[in-house]
Amino acid sequence: MTWGLPRGSATRSGSILPALPTSTPRTRPAAASSRVSPLLVEASASDCDAVLAKLGSSPDGLSADEAARRLVDHGPNVAARDARYPRLRLLRKALINPLVIPLVVLSASSFATGDARAGVVILLMVAIGVAVRFVQEAHADSAAASLRSMITASATVLRGGVAVEVPLAEVVPGDVVRLAAGDKTPADVPSPSA
Repeated sequence: MTWGLPRGSATRSGSILPALPTSTPRTRPAAASSRVSPLLVEASASDCDAVLAKLGSSPDGLSADEAARRLVDHGPNVAARDARYPRLRLLRKALINPLVIPLVVLSASSFATGDARAGVVILLMVAIGVAVRFVQEAHADSAAASLRSMITASATVLRGGVAVEVPLAEVVPGDVVRLAAGDKTPADVPSPSA
């Protein structure tokens, strides 16, 4: 019996996994939520029937009504989203650059020594570099957002003993998740059979 698989780890064909609630909010970034839920630690020392009983579930999974109630109670099972950067932040990121700062200092020293022509040329180089970087970052941010919007993920859960495919956001604590070869675990899901 294997419990507490890391998020996204694959198991062998035919595994059925009850979903566990986590103590950390599901909207935290993966790096910040690397702490293990106390419920998951406790479940790792228990047998499958004890975990299902603690979660108020059964080997046949939850009923559709109970799953809907738990979705309202616990909220959607949503992983951290990569937020798009505001344009002002992208501009600030382009301005605060190890190459831009020395050029601005050099331009200021050119103006201070009376060489306005060199100062203007350097500032023009800085403006062009910042503009190019800003435009590239904005395009990359938009492309990444459109790619993320095209990805949909689902999980097969047992609802009243019937296998139903639901979006990952609708997997709730107590759901029994059915995995097939090559599937990834959709949440903090222990595996009662490996």
